[in-house]
Amino acid sequence: MTAVDTSESPPHQVDLYPVLPAILTRNTAALGALEKPLGDLLAAPQVTALRYCFSAPPYPPALDALLSLAQSHDVAVIAAPHGEDLQTLTRLINALPLEKIDGIHLETLAAFKALPPRKSGKNAFQIGCSCSSLDEAMRAGEAGADYVSFPAAETTLFQQWALMTELPSVAELLQDISPASLQPGSETEKAVAAAQAGADFIAFPVGDSPAAWPENERLFQALLATFTTLA
Repeated sequence: MTAVDTSESPPHQVDLYPVLPAILTRNTAALGALEKPLGDLLAAPQVTALRYCFSAPPYPPALDALLSLAQSHDVAVIAAPHGEDLQTLTRLINALPLEKIDGIHLETLAAFKALPPRKSGKNAFQIGCSCSSLDEAMRAGEAGADYVSFPAAETTLFQQWALMTELPSVAELLQDISPASLQPGSETEKAVAAAQAGADFIAFPVGDSPAAWPENERLFQALLATFTTLA
């Protein structure tokens, strides 16, 4: 594993934010096969939120099982719908049990138009938005985002954002998630650099099957070891 330069610690607490691809179909065996490794991951105190990505409405019993697993570890579940158009995105969001989930992650600023009115109080869902510039991030904040995310390599954006606002930022290690790209050393170096620049969360992919899990597990363990050391 490539050595990570830890001579300068991140200036604040950084949480880990796993991102799970779509598995909640009527075939509940997919979630069942991952229940033990996913539960072990969620049990880590550095993991405070889980993003679930989907492009078709999740199967309700499977979603309930995922919510129960996450909530048993006090981990928030953030739904991340993917739709090719606003109509599809609206349909996916309307299919969610908004009273059960903790938040929604949007891929673009335009996706804000698909959101239903947000309730106030303890049942209000959180909103996150992927951004590629400070202008997009500012507009997301003005639209009601509770956090914004940038590619982990864009350290200048994290530095500038931290100087401008207290709205949390997420560093995304998701630009290329093929197994060859998930070398723990290089990815943890990006994560440390983003944290030192001001990122509050590190988002990283996790496997969608037992066969895919080991590669992602190595990345998670590298991140866990790195940020435990730097905490």
